[in-house]
Amino acid sequence: MSTAGSRPTSVLILAHTRDRGAVTAARALRRAGWRVGVGSSRPGAGLAGASGAVSRTHLVPRPTGDPTAFVTGVREARRAGGYAVVVGSGDDWMAALSHHRDVVGGVVAHPAATVVAAATDKLVLADLAVRSGLGTPATRALEPGAVADVALPVVVKNRWHWSPEQSRTHRIETAVCSTRQQLAEHLRAFEGRGTCPCCRSRWRATWPPSSASCTRAACWGGCSRSRHGSSPPRPEPPRGPARCRSTPTSRGAARRCCGTWAGPVWSSCSSSSAPTAPTASSTSTAGSSARSR
Repeated sequence: MSTAGSRPTSVLILAHTRDRGAVTAARALRRAGWRVGVGSSRPGAGLAGASGAVSRTHLVPRPTGDPTAFVTGVREARRAGGYAVVVGSGDDWMAALSHHRDVVGGVVAHPAATVVAAATDKLVLADLAVRSGLGTPATRALEPGAVADVALPVVVKNRWHWSPEQSRTHRIETAVCSTRQQLAEHLRAFEGRGTCPCCRSRWRATWPPSSASCTRAACWGGCSRSRHGSSPPRPEPPRGPARCRSTPTSRGAARRCCGTWAGPVWSSCSSSSAPTAPTASSTSTAGSSARSR
């Protein structure tokens, strides 16, 4: 536990059991001298919990349904491990932490809830990426019954993985649909769930950059010189929207990612981006904007 006025040296990472990004974060923080704990909804905390960089694991319920269990779990894990900082690895953990930052205690290492909500909204994010000059697949909202005009194959994703009002107890995972039947079956998973599917064209590109780089820049506090110095990171390509190969991060791409959230493009969108799940009208507007560019 850090003392008053000192630099914090202990962090709790909230992660899913298969989250390889949490493993990378734990290793980097441990090398920098931090004491690292991991909170997860399953005993042992999966991949991150098995890392030698992690000193302790904690049971923290996923942020679904009634937030009481999640908030209580974070607070108890913080007290048990004496962690000064809490950070989420994954859309739902980040969004829930930023939304409940006033009650979970400690330092929540994410920006305001409105920023995280916009950064994890795939339609808003795709539009911002295009406007910033970053390549990104064509992305639009998709009604459950509208499958006839969708070009196949297509990647179907959940537009957002967390909102304060959501009641579902599990994520709706990304799927690559090659037939109309596959598409119709996957869209049925969204019905009555209070969420919105969006579709992306399959895309052959180099990773990075893409709109996901913007999400990391926004939710992890921007692109620092240490992240894009002499040994640029090689992020893992996503499984869904692209066939990719990993390459060192381009300094120019890194600047564009950071500029997305620091410059006039972000300023013009942040005021109109809903802090939680956008309305149906905003879904249509964002999707149309992304398609027209």
